[in-house]
Amino acid sequence: MITDPDAVLLDSLETGAIEDEQKLTASGKVVLFAFLDGFNGKSVRTALDAGTYCLSVEGFGGGAATFDFSLGAVDFAEPDPVVGDSPDNALSWGVVGVAGDLIDINTFNSAGDTELGIFDASGNLLGNNDDAIGLLSQIVFEASEEGTYYIATGNYNTTFNSGFIAGGGPMGEAVTLTVNGVDVDGVVEGTGAFWTSFNIVPEPSSLSLLAFAGLALLRRRRS
Repeated sequence: MITDPDAVLLDSLETGAIEDEQKLTASGKVVLFAFLDGFNGKSVRTALDAGTYCLSVEGFGGGAATFDFSLGAVDFAEPDPVVGDSPDNALSWGVVGVAGDLIDINTFNSAGDTELGIFDASGNLLGNNDDAIGLLSQIVFEASEEGTYYIATGNYNTTFNSGFIAGGGPMGEAVTLTVNGVDVDGVVEGTGAFWTSFNIVPEPSSLSLLAFAGLALLRRRRS
């Protein structure tokens, strides 16, 4: 039983299986997990609300495993925000096009196995891609409306869902994201993805109509 929102430390320093997995769940929902490879186990921490939680340890692929782990409460301080670790801290590309443009989003300059997801400003998942070319990912997105859009770049086994959900793959891996031919390097961490955002503005004809309407209103006020 967790009686206060202190952090819980999952620590597996001497796992006996090739790859074990620890999960901490609340009401059937996974709130924290870690892959623990061989004898190079690692510690993971998170802040929890008061309640009852279940801990499961599984061998890779459901195989047999022997393991030792410890569970304890520790003092917890929220880490400083890291650019790209969440939608709120997304690295901005600025304006990349106008409504109706095709936006080329890919990880072709990354090393490893990547996955991509794209969301609108309300967190609705608009699309995702795993293996476009080999293990690398690509989304060619038609920006039908102006606004801000968010890209989540993850590694293999990343799951995407509406509500800005992106995670489940390995953490700490470097990725290179390319948008319309421009690269940016990032690290998958925080919520389980490297987050960036971009803006789409109205097409020029719409801007002209808005300017004309504003000029007409100004003339009415002067007359």
